[in-house]
Amino acid sequence: MIDPILWYLRKQPLFEGLEARRLRQLAAVSACMEFPRGSTIYAPGDASDSAYAVIGGRVRRYQPTARGAITVGYHGARQCFGEECVLSDMPRETFAEAAMPCKLLAFPRSALAMLVVADARIRARLFDLVGARLRSAESRLVLRLRAPLVERTASALLELATRHPHRRGRLQIAPALSMAELADYVGSSRIAMYEAIEKLADAGVIIADGHAQIIDPDAAARFLHTGEESHELH
Repeated sequence: MIDPILWYLRKQPLFEGLEARRLRQLAAVSACMEFPRGSTIYAPGDASDSAYAVIGGRVRRYQPTARGAITVGYHGARQCFGEECVLSDMPRETFAEAAMPCKLLAFPRSALAMLVVADARIRARLFDLVGARLRSAESRLVLRLRAPLVERTASALLELATRHPHRRGRLQIAPALSMAELADYVGSSRIAMYEAIEKLADAGVIIADGHAQIIDPDAAARFLHTGEESHELH
């Protein structure tokens, strides 16, 4: 019978194509963990001794401030977080909590660091991941300062969505984010978020589909492009 941790690791994009021997070595030191909704996975000041991959559920990372918490990221199935531990052993600066019941893989910093040194593909993927996080943070900061709420929401939906497994050319957020989660992520009230989602639905950007939100990336891109042109005219 196959080791479930090994099976989960094979499903993670970060480790795709990793040779079997190294994958087994990583599985041997990794752990499968479960967290109920609202529980803390790590907190500011905790040692950066592990990276994580989401097997199921959703994780929210947020930064505490004097004016309240700011959400810096949501992570769903087959996504990693905490990977910055490979680049620095500084203590954590954010909270990571289970936004819903979660099952995670935790792999030690030392094991992941060895893979980064030994395998150029893992190294490139990890650096791409860290770079994408930085670009996303910069983009959201600019949008918060300049863009209307509906454009910030469209951009956030594109950022948080993943490829839909059955609908070609569509993305999905599954399980669906609540209005409260979206409002928190883009910096708005829930009432304003309802209005923004209604406008995006009318524009064909988002469709509610049971437990998921279906995103049309072309419609979202056109919507954002129109918004950029509007900013330039003003």
